[in-house]
Amino acid sequence: TGENNWSDLSSDNANRDMGNRFTSITISSIELVDSNISWKNHTGKTFDVSSLNLITEQVIPGQPLPVDFKANIKSNQPNWQAAVAAKTKLNFGDSMIFSADQLKLAANMLFPNTDFKKIAFSLNANSTVNLDTESLELKQTKAKLLGLDLSGEFKVNNIFSIPTIEGPLTVAPFKAATVYSSLNM
Repeated sequence: TGENNWSDLSSDNANRDMGNRFTSITISSIELVDSNISWKNHTGKTFDVSSLNLITEQVIPGQPLPVDFKANIKSNQPNWQAAVAAKTKLNFGDSMIFSADQLKLAANMLFPNTDFKKIAFSLNANSTVNLDTESLELKQTKAKLLGLDLSGEFKVNNIFSIPTIEGPLTVAPFKAATVYSSLNM
């Protein structure tokens, strides 16, 4: 459709295209080392992923897939960049929905042409990602951002553009001076 490059991977299309060509396949692991990926959509929005390192254990259908991920990511709309590291266990279904359980994510983000120099973010959660709706649900979430300790269960929409968050979020007691100093302004 020209909007994304994964919609043709839905189970209906995959079954139609692949037929019964593969009855079984064994993948002992996946290792992408120091890789680069560039993506540009029809509106000119780009994502550049560099220094990508992705390592998995053996891929066993119906079993969680442990994944380690590190990369530098840059977007032009909005303009931001981040060094990201994540560990999780992925569970794939028969559609464009998958879960990332025991997700541990850390990111150091830069927002050029703003007053923010660097923002650190960390997150532990169980999540469900829906590529069709470009959304994600976070459960049992604990996060740190701008010196704040956050927790809750919520939905994130527009995960490939400017995300919006819906749902109850608990903020632990904090000192305003600590939050201000974490803004690095």
